[in-house]
Amino acid sequence: MTGTWTLPAPTPAPAPTDTRPTGDTGTSLNQANHREGTYTLTRTGNTVSATFSSSASPVQYYARADQGRAAVFRIAATALRPAQKVTLTGTGKEVNRDGTPKTNGMSPSFKMEVHPNGEVYYVDEGVRAIGFLKYSVTGTWTLPAADDDTETETPSVPPPETPQLSLKATTTAGLNVRSGPGTGHSKVGFITGGSTTRYDILGKDAATPVWWQIQYSSSVKGWVHGNYVQTHGDLSGVPVR
Repeated sequence: MTGTWTLPAPTPAPAPTDTRPTGDTGTSLNQANHREGTYTLTRTGNTVSATFSSSASPVQYYARADQGRAAVFRIAATALRPAQKVTLTGTGKEVNRDGTPKTNGMSPSFKMEVHPNGEVYYVDEGVRAIGFLKYSVTGTWTLPAADDDTETETPSVPPPETPQLSLKATTTAGLNVRSGPGTGHSKVGFITGGSTTRYDILGKDAATPVWWQIQYSSSVKGWVHGNYVQTHGDLSGVPVR
């Protein structure tokens, strides 16, 4: 006996579900220094549109490595952070510290960098004559396509090969960097409160250290008090100086 029959057509696989958020908002890491500092992100497909603004921000001091360059914002939504560093360009208006208009204030252009870890920095290009700026900088970046509905895990950051330190979250007032291990030594720099910048550790003042020597900038070494910082990496090889 022979015969035939028809099979039903295969059911198409469901389209991938995009679980990424469609937007994100937040404030600057240090509202005391960056008045009314806010950011807004909006995602359309794989494109993120961003706006960063402040009514008075000390741009040059947060841009310069010799002043303790520090992040201004940190994007909370990890799925909306760029895969590679993005540079945005905007124009600000010089204002006084309290945000009031500055007499004969300039309207300079300046740049901001958005890093894959979500931190946003000012760029040290043409800003050293600028005090406080009022600005609203906009820009876009493209995210990788959402392949499926599996959440992407943020890879863990391995310990640095060179031991480093950064400010504790509780060190909101900032920290002086000194020429030697003690408050009697002159100041050679300042790490702004809220900074997440890591500095290479070069030495310590004793076997059980109270002070750490760091590479503050490319040309400046200095000492910071251990009570106000957290260390990263293997400290066993750090020499006593």
